[in-house]
Amino acid sequence: MKNQGDSLEKMEAQLEQWNERIDELMMDAEHTEEEIRNRILSQIKSLRAKQEIVRLRFEKLKKSHQQERVLEYV
Repeated sequence: MKNQGDSLEKMEAQLEQWNERIDELMMDAEHTEEEIRNRILSQIKSLRAKQEIVRLRFEKLKKSHQQERVLEYV
């Protein structure tokens, strides 16, 4: 199960990287013309929604992995 735990850690790191990149895009959008900024913000909103879906699925996977580890010791 160590490989699965390693995979979960890598996924969590990737989620954090995506979050940081979206934050960077948000800061960059602040310095653009209004029309372009509005398009960027719309895309960022879509990215955040998709990111939330992935985060929820990740949390479910992580919880499942933790339950499996508990059952190994039973």
